[in-house]
Amino acid sequence: MSGQDAIDGAAEARSIERRGLGIPRDAVDLRVPLDTSDLRPSADTAERVGPVDSVSREIAEWVDVMDDVDRPVEEARQRIGRLARLFGATMEDIASDCDLSLGDCEALSVIVRAGGRCTPTELGQTLGLTSGTVATRLRRLTAAGSVEADTSAADGRSRPIVVTAAGRERWRAATRRRTDAEAALFATLSSADLDTLNALLRTLLARYEATLGPAPRHDGGRTRGPSAR
Repeated sequence: MSGQDAIDGAAEARSIERRGLGIPRDAVDLRVPLDTSDLRPSADTAERVGPVDSVSREIAEWVDVMDDVDRPVEEARQRIGRLARLFGATMEDIASDCDLSLGDCEALSVIVRAGGRCTPTELGQTLGLTSGTVATRLRRLTAAGSVEADTSAADGRSRPIVVTAAGRERWRAATRRRTDAEAALFATLSSADLDTLNALLRTLLARYEATLGPAPRHDGGRTRGPSAR
């Protein structure tokens, strides 16, 4: 028997078996390898699913080695964390372009938002910094002409730090560049999507703050628990 005769015989046997089982002639034979070339996601499907990010590429590996992990929760946590780190990296680049370190930019921002003046103690409490770190940042900002000490204060140890005109302009330039960069990023979303995102994040943040206390207003601040409020 030739090879082709064997193939034809096997095909006829399968046909007889299928008729005996009442399987229609045109039904798919699951024993035959399925051609999946037509099952690739269409462009429309891919668009509905959305773009692939780093979390999408890695999440399956983590889930395989993490016991009892809730995959959607892990995906959301990873995306929020990675976005926060990317926001921080963007701000670091902007601060550098404005001749500031990220830490100095944060300190300058606290002083400006406090009405243009605050004491070193208040600055340290807001950013969760030691007095030594605060002193280092203030020395750099003073040397750059961005802030100056209020010499009219009687107690030199708690003299308010006042932002200068040059410091305020430097802060405005950095803030303007930051908001422009963030606006360009969020332009990816429609107005309706952005409203939905804000509503979801508001619900999540409120839930966390109910447990851990208010989140710090500035990136460098420490979160306080309910007992420390």
